[in-house]
Amino acid sequence: MTSPVLALAFTVLFVITGAGSLVRLVARAGADRTAELAHLAMSGAMAGMAWGWPAGPHTVGGTVQLLVFGVLAVVFAARVLDPAGPDGSAHHLLALAAMVWMVLGMSAAHGHGTHGAAAPAVTQLVTVAFVVAVCAAPFARATGVGQVLMSGGTAAMLLAML
Repeated sequence: MTSPVLALAFTVLFVITGAGSLVRLVARAGADRTAELAHLAMSGAMAGMAWGWPAGPHTVGGTVQLLVFGVLAVVFAARVLDPAGPDGSAHHLLALAAMVWMVLGMSAAHGHGTHGAAAPAVTQLVTVAFVVAVCAAPFARATGVGQVLMSGGTAAMLLAML
């Protein structure tokens, strides 16, 4: 982020969403523990991204995020394919895919790994598609303020990459 005020606002937002996920994870109050763990990890990662950490997949932190969010995405993809899987799995899969994209996209946003003039246009197009999908998701499946904040914050972080 070029603005410390914006970075601080994102940090506060994602501390709130992460704290809510942590409370539900610990309390086990009917929460899907895997989903809460994913939300906690995403909240922490996006708070770090707001301050420029990590700068993409070429960093150790970025590689760890790709692995964590990739494995969680596979878990939720399996849930989506299972008719008896928990409700909301598609939404979580979308959020995790957006996280993977953010880590990968940070590389392009910082000038690493772009080859030719088409790469930034493709990056922008995919980023905007994720923004639209993530914004549409809370309206399709609004389950609480925390989920709306998380989706809105994710969309805003994606927009900040442009």
